[in-house]
Amino acid sequence: MPPDRPDELPEILRRLARGERIEHFETVRSRKDGSLVHVSLTISPILDPSGSVVACSAIGRDISERKRIEEQIAFLAYHDRLTGLPNRSMFEEVAEMGLARARRHDLAIAVLYLDLDNFKMVNDSLGHAAGDDLLRQVAARLMEASRETDLVARLGGDEFLVLLADLPPLANKNSEGAENAQMAAETVASRIHEALERPFVVSGRGTLRLDQHRDQHLSARRRGLTDVAQERRRGHVPEQESGTLRVRVVRIGPSGGETKLALVTRLRKAVEDGQWVLHYQSVVDLIDGNVAAVEALLRWKDPTRGLVPPGEFIALAEEMGLIEAIGEWLYTEIFRQAAEWRCRGVEVGISFNLSPR
Repeated sequence: MPPDRPDELPEILRRLARGERIEHFETVRSRKDGSLVHVSLTISPILDPSGSVVACSAIGRDISERKRIEEQIAFLAYHDRLTGLPNRSMFEEVAEMGLARARRHDLAIAVLYLDLDNFKMVNDSLGHAAGDDLLRQVAARLMEASRETDLVARLGGDEFLVLLADLPPLANKNSEGAENAQMAAETVASRIHEALERPFVVSGRGTLRLDQHRDQHLSARRRGLTDVAQERRRGHVPEQESGTLRVRVVRIGPSGGETKLALVTRLRKAVEDGQWVLHYQSVVDLIDGNVAAVEALLRWKDPTRGLVPPGEFIALAEEMGLIEAIGEWLYTEIFRQAAEWRCRGVEVGISFNLSPR
């Protein structure tokens, strides 16, 4: 019996002395090597002919695996499976307690909301493993940048929340308290901003950067917490009107212009739909002026941008492993066109560029 359970045996003996049978008594026991094991005990008193308890028999069953599963289920009920962060349920419970405590003690709370816009492009372009890796890294950096007393949670998908409770008290007669609360929230938000500025190396698939835009809505109204409304927005997250800060990560990829991931997504769609067209440029014999051959030039017929020259997508197609499919379309179309010209009596050589991939 482990030394930290001194009262367990006397209680068991008292129950047995009364002739009571103990069933499914869950406890912990020490193995010979000192390791602990969860067990379920069934202990029965043994009586002599006069009905007195003279001994007992005990059966112990190892329930360690069941306990492990129960603990895992309990953990997942309040934690996100991917990142290990608290989930929406835990966030809402802690936020409710934080609001109640803030009302009692005239404190302030703040909620930081972050989401990764265009995150679907990471999954579509680099795969779900890369997307999961990015989410885990973002979660780790949020934990790194927040205070020990803050609660970082994953709301779901690509959305995160940070609860800053017990901020400096709000003053009813002046705005000093509200400004202190705002300053504390801004400090945490700035640390998060700095933490997310560093590039993310994702599952060996390359480097991603988060382009951050902060939407600040810190009204610092001179109001007491007693008349603060608990707004429910985006997943029923309680917010405190007198101090709300939302941080929004709106783009994944290089700053300015179209992101690489957005281009990859459209390029994959082009491969699937065959959004290509060939232009044939004549090769003229300078001596007699006749067309000696043609060169096939590939163009991407993008539904949104029109014709896109190869210089803007060939290198990316090679990098992402899409060039083989594009090449197959190109060869098939060239052979089809050559056969059609031959049927018309036109014999002409056709040249084209071939990717070394």
